[in-house]
Amino acid sequence: LQYANGMRVCHFYKASSSHYGDPESQGATLALNFRNDDGTWLGCWHAGKMLREHGIIVRTGSHCNPAGAAVALEIDPSWLKDAFDSGLRCNTEQDVVDGKPVGMVRITFGAMSTMADVDALVDVIAENLVDKGEAGWSADRSPTCLWDRSVRCFRVLLTTLC
Repeated sequence: LQYANGMRVCHFYKASSSHYGDPESQGATLALNFRNDDGTWLGCWHAGKMLREHGIIVRTGSHCNPAGAAVALEIDPSWLKDAFDSGLRCNTEQDVVDGKPVGMVRITFGAMSTMADVDALVDVIAENLVDKGEAGWSADRSPTCLWDRSVRCFRVLLTTLC
């Protein structure tokens, strides 16, 4: 998803050795943050609140791993210590400090997750963050579209497993 000005809505974090579509290096957990259309960050606490208000359950913050989050977010350890000494705490409304996100949104898909769950997530993000008309975003729910997406998904899965 992207805004009409071309700014991407989602910024994903992953190990440099991880590749999407490769189950050997990337699982079903996504760590990300959201940007506003002006490039500023929508903090993880606020993003999580928005998603939960629409029935999408996520975890937000540093996920009990402040050092790992600091590495992913490219936060200097001394800056993080100073912020903590000044009162910063994980997973609060103070989720962007000095223009930097201090946590992430974590979305995990499981064995019971469906394409409808993915669609619901995309819908909530698009409907709450993206100006659909100008960005050209579409929520095509026709049986043909869903079938085509399912076939593509199964082809990737079969190619990976076989």
